[in-house]
Amino acid sequence: MKKNVLKFSLLFILVGTLNFSCSSPAASLMSTLGGTPELSGLTGLLKGAGGLGNLVGKDPFTLLAPSNDALKGISQDAIQNLLKPENRSQLEGLLKKHIVPGKVTPDQINAGGLKDAAGNALNLNGAKISKSVPTKNGLIQIIDKVL
Repeated sequence: MKKNVLKFSLLFILVGTLNFSCSSPAASLMSTLGGTPELSGLTGLLKGAGGLGNLVGKDPFTLLAPSNDALKGISQDAIQNLLKPENRSQLEGLLKKHIVPGKVTPDQINAGGLKDAAGNALNLNGAKISKSVPTKNGLIQIIDKVL
């Protein structure tokens, strides 16, 4: 009986630690993305582009993160095509539309007047923000559409 209680206690501590490290504001944006199953598709695209460090200048920044459901609006063929080395600049261009310098709240995004990481006017094209997740080096705003 004591062994089962000890195992359960250790498992509880481990799960609590993993949950804290993946969703805590002390975690980096990339580690938070990696620990968020609903953003696994975006994580793969970011890795294909060489990571966030390749796309943004300095911290902090806000990532408008399309959920996996939002990515279903893009065909698998199109995604595979974007991941080809010869199309990396197109992938980077798409991803930069989803990055805003600074920690930007949903209210600031909806108010307008912001620029994306490529220097263009930010346009949500009707995308809705479903959740805001703070991280050590910025914010993740989960959206329901690819920009």
